[in-house]
Amino acid sequence: MSSSKPTIDEFKLQIESIYGKSLNAEDHEIAEDFWHYWDHFYRYVIDEKIKILVDMLQLSYNNPIYARDHSYKIASKLIIVFGIFNFLIYWHIGSSLIILSLLLYGFGVYIKRKDRKIFHDSLILDATQNPNVIGFAQLCAHYIKGNIKLSTSNGSAVNPQLPSNAVTGNINDLS
Repeated sequence: MSSSKPTIDEFKLQIESIYGKSLNAEDHEIAEDFWHYWDHFYRYVIDEKIKILVDMLQLSYNNPIYARDHSYKIASKLIIVFGIFNFLIYWHIGSSLIILSLLLYGFGVYIKRKDRKIFHDSLILDATQNPNVIGFAQLCAHYIKGNIKLSTSNGSAVNPQLPSNAVTGNINDLS
């Protein structure tokens, strides 16, 4: 598997197709920085030395399919309120509702962790198997959206920082 990369214009077009809109000036700067450090990112991904940390709140805002856990947590909060009121009058029903709300909340946390793992694993799989086709464009697009944070032993980067901060250890913000 080679680390040959597409041209910068092809890379930006791939990002725009994933991102769903044209890139602004800051997004162009992030894409160019990612493209410039392509070989560094490739080496870190292949050697499994880069951590991709998923921000589930931002991801669920950008992709509603990852917001499944919200409905369980909201239902849990409503049921616990009813459970507390019922506990004062009918303690059997109230305690059952409180237990149900805790179970719903736990299930929501489980769904959130499962979605995070599925998203993370698909990003890593595409980045290792098809870096020049779509993998690195997905990494860059999700970095631009704020869905992920990149971290290595050298440093970390989150938008609005340049992604190369993660591989170089420098702290460079967008200009």
